[in-house]
Amino acid sequence: MLICIPGVNPQGTMQNSWQSDNHCLSNLSLKLLYLHAELFHSHHGLLEEYVQSLFDEGIVNDQFSQIQTLKSMEQPDLVVQLIDAYLVDVEMILSELTSYSDFPDVDFSKVTLLAHKVKDRSSCIGAEHVRLACDELIQASVQMNKQNFVRALSWIKKEFSCTQDKLESYAQMERRIIRLESRQKGKACTPTNSA
Repeated sequence: MLICIPGVNPQGTMQNSWQSDNHCLSNLSLKLLYLHAELFHSHHGLLEEYVQSLFDEGIVNDQFSQIQTLKSMEQPDLVVQLIDAYLVDVEMILSELTSYSDFPDVDFSKVTLLAHKVKDRSSCIGAEHVRLACDELIQASVQMNKQNFVRALSWIKKEFSCTQDKLESYAQMERRIIRLESRQKGKACTPTNSA
């Protein structure tokens, strides 16, 4: 561990105060950069393992991999934005679908339209379980069977809730990595005075 005493370099000899402070700061900066890099790689590895678990469970499909490739240096949070938009949209649609289940006479044409919206959005983001659950809801709607509609709606809400939890966890991990990358870039770009 390096302990800096103003006016004394790490070898114990006297220096100009600004030189020793600069040397200690640059060593400290290097150590911080190294720690940030280790932390970044650790988080990145955990995120990759988490994504693999989502695939293994069937929560997401290959479309989710395609979405991840959209991340860029200019927009590192694009995937998080897409996930957030998906979750908000589907939650609103499911709320509307739930309101239809309360009516004695269900407007199945509207239910079918809304079920297709959920399916389309789920297909675009790669939310496989939700997309599959939509098929049951669409089928119940086409059959104009309220009992099957209520059952299918319950299933899709359950699948969405599970997917929502998993995607929110993914987004939280991704945000953490983005913050670490941002700090690391900020530290790397900070000029230091050299002796």
